[in-house]
Amino acid sequence: MDAAFAAIPPAAISRLQRLTSLVLFQRDPNTVRLGEEHLNACTALRHLHLLGVVPTLSEQGARRSWQQLQRLSIQPASSCQEAGFWHALPSLASLTSLDITGFSAELLQRFSTRLPACTTLEQLILTGYSDTAVPQLPTSLTLLFVAESPGMLWLPSSPALRSLTLGNCPSLAEIPGQASAMVHLTSLQLVECNLRQLPAELAVLPAVEKLNLSSNSMLSDLPGQLACLSSLRQLNLSGCALTQVPVGLGGGLGSSLEYLNLSRNTSLVLDDGG
Repeated sequence: MDAAFAAIPPAAISRLQRLTSLVLFQRDPNTVRLGEEHLNACTALRHLHLLGVVPTLSEQGARRSWQQLQRLSIQPASSCQEAGFWHALPSLASLTSLDITGFSAELLQRFSTRLPACTTLEQLILTGYSDTAVPQLPTSLTLLFVAESPGMLWLPSSPALRSLTLGNCPSLAEIPGQASAMVHLTSLQLVECNLRQLPAELAVLPAVEKLNLSSNSMLSDLPGQLACLSSLRQLNLSGCALTQVPVGLGGGLGSSLEYLNLSRNTSLVLDDGG
């Protein structure tokens, strides 16, 4: 539904008892509310994507209506920071994907205390996250995407992660020691994170197949340990500060790569000795 509307008549949705996917987009954000009177009967709902629409379900309403919900996306989430459904998240047994944009201080507190208990969650997407570090992650999580979070200092880590993406997190400076325990990680993307170097803890992750370090305009080289990553297939170094091809590409790393992007390195010199 993509329309300018002032309100949603409850019957327009509540009578759709077999509804499994609902997408609502409101151009004038935070003017339309979606409550229990709309969703009480929609117990088959599996995918809910709200953009500019404010969900107001209570904790009890969410427990009743969202037991089949698998994917929940709310933009901006700060508009519904006082809604009770945040308390119900750990009890939603089918929830595997959560996409949240926009955090207030109050919502940050609610979200941080409940996230570790969301033991069915597999994918977490956070945009505009406003703290220096993400909360403790549930052990079930395999994909984490964090974007537009200028205050984030600490690299998130969790042993079960298979995909970790940070985009436009320019304050990133701290790499926890446990980052080296992410032995199942196959995709690592640190884009526009103001990196000067790839920390050694991340250069030796044994399962990484895709490494994207693009748009780190001060990154001029890669650690030698990267040459030992026989699993690496894709390497994106576009928009960095390379002046020569990283030495590691001349070793074992070079023989396993299938994709290499060195574009937008304006000082890069390619010659017989590079």
